[in-house]
Parts: sequence; C-alpha cells; structure tokens
Amino acid sequence: MTNYNEIIGELQKRKVQLEASIAIANKKIEKLPEGKLRISYCRGNPQYYKIIDSADTHGKYIKKSDFKIAQELAQKDYLKKIIDVAQEELTIVKRAIGAGANFPKTKEDNQGIITPEAVYDSLKKERKILVSPLLISDDEYARRWSEEQFRISTYKPEEKIYTTRRDEMVRSKSEMVIADMYFEIGVPYRYECELRLKSGVIKYPDFTLLNKRTREVIYHEHLGRMDDEKYRKKNLRKIEEYRRNGIFVGKNLILTFEEDGCPFNIREFEKSIREII
Repeated sequence: MTNYNEIIGELQKRKVQLEASIAIANKKIEKLPEGKLRISYCRGNPQYYKIIDSADTHGKYIKKSDFKIAQELAQKDYLKKIIDVAQEELTIVKRAIGAGANFPKTKEDNQGIITPEAVYDSLKKERKILVSPLLISDDEYARRWSEEQFRISTYKPEEKIYTTRRDEMVRSKSEMVIADMYFEIGVPYRYECELRLKSGVIKYPDFTLLNKRTREVIYHEHLGRMDDEKYRKKNLRKIEEYRRNGIFVGKNLILTFEEDGCPFNIREFEKSIREII
C-alpha cells in the first residue's frame, strides 16, 4: 500500500508540473493573435472565422491564404482550455497537500505521518498480543506473510548443496546469489514454495515473492541450463502452463536465464527488481 508520505510526494510533483504547464501556456498565448476561432461548415468543408468582439457571433472570415491565423487561434483556444483545466486540478491538488499537512504526526518523527495502518505498529508488545488489528502496515503484513507456514518441495533434497544467508539450502550457486540479494534488499521470499494452480496441478516455483507495496505475490523462475534442450523444453511447457492458469510473464512472473558462456548478471537483475518491487 502507498503511504501518505508517498502520496504527498506525488501530489507535490503534480503541483510543480501543473504550475509549469500553466506558466508555459500563458507565455505562448502572449505571442498569439488577439481573438478566438469559430468554425462552420459549408458543403462539408470547414470555414474559419476570427472573432474579436464577444458580441460578434459570426466573426471575420479567414482566407485560405491566412490559414496560419486559423492555426494560431486554434492553438490559443487549446492553450486557454489547458490553463482552465490545469488550474482546476491545481486547486484540488493544493487542497489535498494542505490537508496532508494536518495529518497527525508520530511522536518519534515529526515528519512521519500516522496512518490507520500504523496504529497497530505503534502499540507496545503487551497490547499487540491483546488486539486483533483491523488494518496493518505493509511491514507488518510482510512480517506475517514471512512467518506463515508453507509446503516446500521435497524433490531430490540431496541436490540442495548451497547455503543462503537465511541458512536455507538451495540447488545452485545462482539461486543462492538470488536469495541473498532478495534478503539484502528486503524483498520477502519463499524458496520452492508449493503453488497449487487453478487446474489443480502443483508446482514449486524457485522463488515466491511478496511485493510489500502492493501486497501481491510474484513468482520467479530461474532457468539456469538453457543450453540443455530437454531442460529448456520442460521449462517452456511449465511457462505455458503458468500462462493458462493466470500467471503471466511481466505481470506476476519473473524469468531469468543463463547458460554456458552467458552467465547470470545479479547486479543488473537487482536494478530490475528495485524497479519492479
């Protein structure tokens, strides 16, 4: 979930954008001709008229040789509309920012805003055990998700020979590096957690991730032997099965690859993950 500080930050960015757009539009209008444009049709063809006096509902006909004037007046009308709409939104944005400034602050940090989700976090441990929270923060949600029991794959446990920083045993050095990366940057994950597809088929994705901000689950399959044809075809069939069950690459499925001569680049992958989650 997006917290109030992030919302206010986005509103501030929008405020700057709107103010800049209004200023640019006003500056451009100063260089455009006086009046506004009226368009009528004769036998299906547009005819352009320049109106100077508001009492004049007809206007002066603009010749084809003066077509640029029609363009400039149309641009002026457009810019005025932009200003009106942007000004209306700006008023709303400023009001929202002002309201945000009045949100209650935490005692520890005058800049931090107390949200309903943060109330439970602010309770002492003795009170927490007595309370059933109605709303919880993203961190609390992630903590609970991480502590949930789950079924792990029992397939060939003897192949799990690499130890992660969380003292888990994984099957490859690349999986160890990936797990440690998730741990270091604070992405909650489960290794080879049971996933029951809509079809009833059970799979064990390499990693099951939690996007703390959206509270959505994302799956990550690392395909480390793409030069092995049998392995490649097997995993392509698995990806297709995921697709048939509502798990799509780029939405809730991450794929990484490697093969001999094409090693896995954890640094570049970490950059991608920081953008996604």
